[in-house]
Amino acid sequence: MQLIADADAGRRFRFFDDGELTYVDDEHNLAERHSVLHRCTKNVDWNSNTVDGEVVVEFQAAIGDVEPWTAETPRLYTALFVLSSHGLDGGGGGEEFQRCSYHAVKVGFRRVSVSPRDGALLLNGRPLKLRGVNRHEFNAWKGIGAFSSFPTSATSASSLSSTTAADVDDNSKREAIRDVQMMKRANFNAIRTSHYPNDAFFYLLCDHLGVYVVDEANIETHGLWDHFSDDPA
Repeated sequence: MQLIADADAGRRFRFFDDGELTYVDDEHNLAERHSVLHRCTKNVDWNSNTVDGEVVVEFQAAIGDVEPWTAETPRLYTALFVLSSHGLDGGGGGEEFQRCSYHAVKVGFRRVSVSPRDGALLLNGRPLKLRGVNRHEFNAWKGIGAFSSFPTSATSASSLSSTTAADVDDNSKREAIRDVQMMKRANFNAIRTSHYPNDAFFYLLCDHLGVYVVDEANIETHGLWDHFSDDPA
């Protein structure tokens, strides 16, 4: 699933489904999940599409009156996507619920742009000054990149903003929480993932606590920038 949230230009979002949805067996379970999500955030909009067969679905919706996401106000909303099928019941009484799958994600609305006037970096139309640090994904007990699996659903991540390091059992996650909280206390607002993508838990943490992330691809070029000019072969 890809979700694109835009704080301006009509506050639109788009998504497409890649099939990675969790199936729910009956309507009662769906309603139960739905109520849990709505206790966390208000329902800001709803849209639906009908599909037949294996297709990629894409839609956009206008969202009114949302609070933009910033490092100072990391406001997140719950986007709930539901895939359901309907059919005629045995008595000919019309449609009945047969099966449903859903995917819930936390989303913040923001727009990053560059001012055409002076080249300044803008967030939601306002100048943004990054106060950032480099961070390696390292654990003193396990080494580099030693994260265990972490559920990334919206419901499991909804309490991250109030989580402390003492609430987490895994050492790697504890260190990530301490890192981000320490950086926030030191008035940093940005982190560069030098020099590779991090575990999904880290991005959830930054979303909830309010940190801008420069997410680097794992393309190492250190010490090689003049290699071709010195050695044409």
